[in-house]
Order: sequence, then structure tokens, then C-alpha cells
Amino acid sequence: LPDRLEVDDFRCSGCSWRRTCQGNALIHVSGKSDLVQAEDIRPLLAEYDERKPLLDEATELMDETKEALKTALENRPAVCVGWAEKDRKVYYRSQDGRVSWETAELVKKYEALRSIARGGIGITGYAEAESDFDQNYPPAETFKRQGVPFRTLKIY
Repeated sequence: LPDRLEVDDFRCSGCSWRRTCQGNALIHVSGKSDLVQAEDIRPLLAEYDERKPLLDEATELMDETKEALKTALENRPAVCVGWAEKDRKVYYRSQDGRVSWETAELVKKYEALRSIARGGIGITGYAEAESDFDQNYPPAETFKRQGVPFRTLKIY
């Protein structure tokens, strides 16, 4: 094997074996990192590693319960469960998606309309011209895009 390069050698930084070859020596490169050895937090990291799967499992269980609630609600948009001050309300209502506009298309069409208006071309009373006008310049509502409807589950 060749001799190990110094940690701050520029050839070492491009080597794919750098981490395994240099190990902890990489931590002590001056100006390259602000890492310091801190064995005192090892128990906290162990606790974190122990609790993380619990959080993942709890999240998965909550998602399963939400899906079961959605299935149980079927087509009912809102229900009340319980009595008196212990009422729980569950809403699973349909909501329309966000409406957006095809603004680029609107600008293009209505800039052309403005140029016609500026030119003073009168089309009133001419059925063919009015039909052509309506075909080329439909009302602004036709450019609206409806979002995809969805249902949200809210539990209070």
C-alpha cells in the first residue's frame, strides 16, 4: 500500500477512501470543521435512536386510524360523537381545488382585443362578425382552470 497522505493534502480530499483511511484525523483538520469530540451526549443519542422508531410507528398507526375514519364516514361530511361538553366533531367535507387562471393566454387574447378596440372596428349588428368575435375572444371565465376537488379530515 502507498503511504497515507496528510489529511490536508489536496489529493486526499478527492479520494473515495478518505473517510475510512483517515478516520478521526479528519475531525482535527484546522479550519475545515468545527466538530469536537463530545462523548457526554452519547446517552442522548442512544435515547434518540431508541425513540425514533416509536415516532415512526405512532405516525403509521395514526395514518391507519385516519384512513379507517375516512372509510367509516363514507359520504357524511360532518359528524358529532359524544355528549355535552365532551362532544367531538369530525369533518370530512369535500372542498373544491384552487382556481387558477391561464394568465398568459388571457394576456395574449385580450391584448388583441384591445388592439381591435383601439382600431375602432364596430361589430355590433353583424352576426357573422359577432360570432367570429365570440369564437376568438371568449369570456374570461373560459380561461379558468378548476383545481382537483379533495376532502380533508379534521378532528376537534
